[in-house]
Amino acid sequence: MKKLSVILCIILYIVCVFCACGKASGGNVGSSEGKVTVREISNISEYTIIRGESASDIEKQAMTDLRSAIKKNTGAELKVGTDWGGSGSYEIIIGETGRNAGKMAMEVLGGDYDYMIKMDGNHIVIVGGTPEATLEAVSVFISNFIQNGKVYAPTGSGHSVLKDYPVEKLTINGKALSEYKFYYIKNIGSETAKKNSEFTEEARDRLGEKTGVRLELVQDISKGSNYIMVDTSELNYTKGAIKVEDGNLILYGSYHSIDYVMDYFFDTLLSGDVKEVDITENTELDSGDLPTVYSREDLMAVLQYSYDNNDVLIVGDEVGGNREVPGVFLDRYMNGDIESGGYRTGTGTYPSIMGLDLGRCGALLAFLEDHEWGSISQIVCESIDYAAQGGIVTIASHFRNPSLTQTKEWQSDRGTLNGAKDWVDLITPGTELNNNMMFELERVAKVLKAYDDAGVPIIWRPMHEMDGGWFWWTPEDGSAKLDGKYYVDFWKYIYDYFTNDWGLDNLIWHFSPSTSSSAMNYYPGDEYCDIVGCDWYTDGSSEIMEGHKPYEKLMETGKIANLAEIGISDSLMAENIKDQDNLYNAYDFFRTTVEAMYAEGYKIGFFATYTHKHTLAYLPGGDEIMQSEMVIDLSEMPALFEKATGFKVGG
Repeated sequence: MKKLSVILCIILYIVCVFCACGKASGGNVGSSEGKVTVREISNISEYTIIRGESASDIEKQAMTDLRSAIKKNTGAELKVGTDWGGSGSYEIIIGETGRNAGKMAMEVLGGDYDYMIKMDGNHIVIVGGTPEATLEAVSVFISNFIQNGKVYAPTGSGHSVLKDYPVEKLTINGKALSEYKFYYIKNIGSETAKKNSEFTEEARDRLGEKTGVRLELVQDISKGSNYIMVDTSELNYTKGAIKVEDGNLILYGSYHSIDYVMDYFFDTLLSGDVKEVDITENTELDSGDLPTVYSREDLMAVLQYSYDNNDVLIVGDEVGGNREVPGVFLDRYMNGDIESGGYRTGTGTYPSIMGLDLGRCGALLAFLEDHEWGSISQIVCESIDYAAQGGIVTIASHFRNPSLTQTKEWQSDRGTLNGAKDWVDLITPGTELNNNMMFELERVAKVLKAYDDAGVPIIWRPMHEMDGGWFWWTPEDGSAKLDGKYYVDFWKYIYDYFTNDWGLDNLIWHFSPSTSSSAMNYYPGDEYCDIVGCDWYTDGSSEIMEGHKPYEKLMETGKIANLAEIGISDSLMAENIKDQDNLYNAYDFFRTTVEAMYAEGYKIGFFATYTHKHTLAYLPGGDEIMQSEMVIDLSEMPALFEKATGFKVGG
């Protein structure tokens, strides 16, 4: 039999629990009023757990969880069954069933997020407005009503969470909310899909708190159905909208502005001031929180300062992997990722310049599907945030060969064009080659325009290593052996398209050949180029300063010269990090490149490694190089900008 002192302790315990937890997200605890009286179920082993004959997987999980918890705490292994057939003497009713006790309890529930736990005769009823709410109720029961090897159940009105839902009726173009589903992007393995799923689940929960309706989450769109979607494909940092299109409701914004869009929708349109809401029109939104970023002139001045002072060097790396986002890259650069199977040991600091690629080695714009633009928005928004801290963004693009549009992603920038006619067709509007090229150029311009709209200057490095012979944009490659003029004409074509057709004035055009003797044959001219650089994969010698001296020729243009993409040759790559330290480490890297060049009177605007095992985040000693007095990391960029230009980062 029960002992009074034990029961009083249990009652007091549960009263404390529910007084402390009485406030639930979305509303107040209803009929429980924070007070719960309980009864010990001394014959728990005689009970059977009952679910509906057509119970959902979630309700089945709730049954399994409860049965396991009772066995673990009391040793009793309860029978389970469905509501098919007659009612037993002692039952625990889980979720929606045909049992009268369960039906009566569910009639009290006002919304999908409500639930109730109570004794009804010899039956324990645990029900929710939806299977998810039932699962939550079972969790509450396990945590609070199974104590010290015994099972208790709330008597009287029981324990119920009946929330206040401020919006009594929500329709979209007159259609009831219950007819909608929430759609989220497939392929949970991608960064885009993960974020879209998170945003969508947040929106569904917030909508439920406002209306009491829990909509189904789906990954497929069916004809004739209507959906609520969270779309983060907007590239403009602050813009967004609430759209009604084809019967669907779309919460639309950039990766940055989507929070503002959702706050406006849930806290303004669904504030509760109006109990019945019908969404019929599009609402354009602007978060208005664009960060202040240095100007193009400021950036050129900082590069010039670094170029003229050998005790200052801007150092960074290129984001690696298809559509890897800057936030992930920066974390790995700083903290490493060896434990998760990566190759970076980390430098303990963030780089001062970050490289992105819009082509085969990065965003893969030519292969981007409509639902994947959210990943580009995330890349754009996170790199704008990086620039707002004083970081410099440089962008390249491994363009897809316009004559090989069906080529696999990893081969897309290879091959050649078929002679002079193809090079002429490439820049002749209306030709197949031009149409194919313009498909990608338009997408690239769209991304670069997002930075322009945000006032962020970009070091734009198109068609790099044109003298190497491994990319399709090398006109002398193949049997034709064409003159560099064809490359120059293509460069000017892109320059005019971005500058005149798109009005992009935030770009710093960066000419970046490799180290061949023919590099300057492709120079587009001072009018079409702002800075120059060399892509150099060293074998440990100072080859860039020997022979035909390619870097010296770049400096002779009078432009700021940089080590635009630098790394080590395969012969200097060890199989593991320990052997790498003995073979060629970060100190060796800097000694045979930067220090050797400075000793010979060369100047360097910035030094950017090309990801993977070429980086200071990988090479042993890279952390100490990054923290040396010469090297400027992200935390030191504000001081450098103020010293070189007077611009105050974050001001």
